[in-house]
Amino acid sequence: MIAIPQYVRVQKEDNTWLMLKKVKNSETFSNDEGLEVLFSKNNGWQVSLKSSKEKLKRVQLTWTYDFPPAVQLLADAFERGYGDLAFQTMATDQSLFWYFIGKSILTNEMFGWGVKTNANALCQWQVTPESVDLWLDVRNGTQAIDLKERTLACATIVYKKIQTRDSFSFVADFCQSLVASKPLKTRPVYGGNDWYYAYGKNSTQLILEMADALSHYSAGLKNRPYMVVDDGWQVAHSNDYNGGPWNQSNQNFSSMTELANKIKEKSVLPGLWFRPLLQQKDPKIHEEMILKNDQENVILDPSHPAVLDWIQQDIQRFIGWGYEIIKHDFSTIDIFGQWGFEMGKEYFNHEVSFYDQTKTTAEIINQFYKAIREAAGEKLLIGCNTIGHLSVGNFDIQRTGDDTSGREFSRTRKMGVNTLAFRMPQHRHFYMCDADCVGITEDIPWAENREWFRLLAHSGTPLFISFSPEIITEEMEKEIIAGFKIAATNEQIAIPIDWEEHVYPQKWSSSQGDENYSWYAQPRNFELEELGKE
Repeated sequence: MIAIPQYVRVQKEDNTWLMLKKVKNSETFSNDEGLEVLFSKNNGWQVSLKSSKEKLKRVQLTWTYDFPPAVQLLADAFERGYGDLAFQTMATDQSLFWYFIGKSILTNEMFGWGVKTNANALCQWQVTPESVDLWLDVRNGTQAIDLKERTLACATIVYKKIQTRDSFSFVADFCQSLVASKPLKTRPVYGGNDWYYAYGKNSTQLILEMADALSHYSAGLKNRPYMVVDDGWQVAHSNDYNGGPWNQSNQNFSSMTELANKIKEKSVLPGLWFRPLLQQKDPKIHEEMILKNDQENVILDPSHPAVLDWIQQDIQRFIGWGYEIIKHDFSTIDIFGQWGFEMGKEYFNHEVSFYDQTKTTAEIINQFYKAIREAAGEKLLIGCNTIGHLSVGNFDIQRTGDDTSGREFSRTRKMGVNTLAFRMPQHRHFYMCDADCVGITEDIPWAENREWFRLLAHSGTPLFISFSPEIITEEMEKEIIAGFKIAATNEQIAIPIDWEEHVYPQKWSSSQGDENYSWYAQPRNFELEELGKE
């Protein structure tokens, strides 16, 4: 265990900073105005905050640290990876969310700094050649919080250092040491999701055709596949809108109950996508339930009890219709106004004040995720655009990277391969890591998609394919059947052997042995490649 920090500062409501002094013969820093930062041993250092007078925004903890020579750092992402995860040289202005790993390429010394999952503050690290800083954001949205008489348990700090050449095992073990909530366990998950074929232009006919094909591809397998109906089914769906209400389907779909039943008749398990916080304006949505108000639509405030009840009713409705897996999406951008890769120490891109002003942003999101878990009961949950460190113990499956593609394989390589490799150490320690789908379309040669499909099948992580049965050739069908047979039973992870050298690792060790994957099976015109949002 590391020592407590050398310096502790706290930011007040007026943005001024107070340097606290260490209390003699204790692990507490304080001032004369009732402000305290307390450290207690709890499988690490638990950091707590008390303030009887001041409203507060952030806590900054600073350690002097002697980094080994030629060190490279691997950081986690705030929510999803965006093709940007890698062992990198030190950058003093980089935000290192939740945890970071260091390795000396000369001495093989490895170390990790992190906070345990389900923290009550938004946490990020920052390093210089001589120091390590931890920033604890305890704001309520963008507003300072008044703790009144309570003591806020902000986070628990974990540190580990060893000598090893096995960097993957070290990162996986370190991730396991960060788990505060018992991760959910489930059988291997595989099947279909229509998004990367239909892109919102789905229908009952397409879903049932996909379910038919999935049933055929998985014939004889005891562990049955899922068919997830993605964005496009909801009554208010359009090219410009993908929110609620979530009480009925549009003209391209029959009864959602009937659809679920027909999928089940094919020995396939139905699943459903939704965006819980985006709603059209409704007389039942009162002003105090709204976090952000647009011309015709609103973002619901997840701190309001009526909003949590509203979302729980949506989930229970889906379960009542017969859906076995629920995928919820977009809540991080709905709350913060920007994607994870855009975030620095501010997190938000606009002013936000939650209805419940007594809790930190992290506490509110923890409560929001727990409400979703409670409503889902034993049904599986996929969190997409949700915060990884706060999802542990709440969601069975976590989408750990940004969207892959059914249009550009370069995007699948960037978002899919990168996140599969660098967040694989979290798999089954935090949740099941979902690196996203194989978008099987006529726009991407099967020679490229085959590699991605094969790796996912061998990885021990969820395998979802998007496709139309009419474009599946006899050769592709044989390979999909073989891949599903492995994915349905395989719980052994694939380890990226060359992840210290490549952002898109090509050498992997799995239940199928050591294998090489070619991510450049076709000639590339790099000047023309575009990686726009899906």
